Amino acid sequence: MYRSPNSNSDNNEKLCELFNNFDDNVTNFIVGDFNMPDVDWKLLSSSNKHKTFLDTVIDKAFYQLVDFPTHNKGNILDLVFTNCPDRIAKIENIGNLANSDHCILSIDILCDSPPLETCDMIRVSDPH
Repeated sequence: MYRSPNSNSDNNEKLCELFNNFDDNVTNFIVGDFNMPDVDWKLLSSSNKHKTFLDTVIDKAFYQLVDFPTHNKGNILDLVFTNCPDRIAKIENIGNLANSDHCILSIDILCDSPPLETCDMIRVSDPH
């Protein structure tokens, strides 16, 4: 997801609407550049500009898991939200892409894989 740093209040309301529409009974992951440098994700505080979004995240029981700066000015702008934090094994900064002022996030997500129904070997003939 990308939210412009110049987003107006209508866009911010739509973002809150998006979070409010997620199904609480489904594991959700939302990753992107949210451009909200005034939100302190450790203290869960914000300026009035982003307070409604922060309150929405808290009310919907989402966790923001990035705890290191993702922008070269020292801000945490690139965020990882989930309602199942135990599904995230690791989040790492793996450096910047070319001249970007944001880092690349590597996110290890724990997923259940369905069991294989069969383990039959199938021989493929050589077409030549």
